[in-house]
Amino acid sequence: MSVSVDRGENDPAASAVDKGDERAEKLVVFTWNLNGSPGALDLACKHLATQGSFVAALQELPADSDLRLTTALGESSLRLLSRSMLKFGGKTQIRTIDPTVVLLASDDVEVDPIGKSHEYRPELDSERRLEGLTIRSTNWQDLQILGVHAWDRRSRPKRKKRLQWAGIMRDVIHEFWSGGPLIVMGDLNAHPWSEEITERHGLYALRWKDWPEDGRGKLANREQYATPLYNPMWEILPDGATGGRGTIFYPNDRDQRWHCFDQIIVSNHLREHIGPPSVLTTLVDCNLVDEKGIPRKQRVNGKDKPELSDHLPVQLTIDLGKVTPCKISAKC
Repeated sequence: MSVSVDRGENDPAASAVDKGDERAEKLVVFTWNLNGSPGALDLACKHLATQGSFVAALQELPADSDLRLTTALGESSLRLLSRSMLKFGGKTQIRTIDPTVVLLASDDVEVDPIGKSHEYRPELDSERRLEGLTIRSTNWQDLQILGVHAWDRRSRPKRKKRLQWAGIMRDVIHEFWSGGPLIVMGDLNAHPWSEEITERHGLYALRWKDWPEDGRGKLANREQYATPLYNPMWEILPDGATGGRGTIFYPNDRDQRWHCFDQIIVSNHLREHIGPPSVLTTLVDCNLVDEKGIPRKQRVNGKDKPELSDHLPVQLTIDLGKVTPCKISAKC
């Protein structure tokens, strides 16, 4: 894959490069469920190569993603942060568990070798749906990211299963998060108001107006405490409504066609330093939606299938240069 970027005077990536260190203090955060589409993976890589400093979480990569990512990494400023595939089992039966979420970053962002990570544990995250790492650059440090590809809401719609998934996310957060700046992003297969997102036994990610007065909330039947996260995705929804713009479109859902399943959530450290989230409908001059504003379809064997992905990507920018816990001590 060849990445050719024309950086005009109005290109934000060009402006960031011209400003030197300021570029590295602005971090772009991006997530997209690719729906197994090679074309979507190519577009994502080309887009990210223009974004300056970035971290990204991709879900549902195509079958040949190893080859395509290797090509993209070799021809652009992309870095694979995710760990290699894991194998486990006895001598006579070894099974490979592919990650369902993969983390990428620009070449100036790297994994902190002494920072906490979410290590693969079959008893906690048996399907390897969460990927957690501590990352840093030359301009900032101690930023934790957790990529998520939640259980499918269509195949596991019952409240019992959603509560089970909420507990998995809560347990991972409890073990992984050090308490500093944190980004949780991915296809959460839930609305911003869903129980597994908002309740203390799940992500406990809230609108600012729902923030608890003491900033904390006790977990039921546990001795530990849950610290709330901030969910900016409410900004793309009509306040108080049960629908609106979103990231995935269900044409046969009469009650609510747009759903905001793809989300970027941050800890309170970052709340005042993030730009508004954007649901992207164009990448590298390629329209992801048709003239009706819904994800493009193509006719395959008499059925409408997504031309690229049935999801739309989400992106926001964080001004890490203003986040005190992330500053390099020598520069404070």
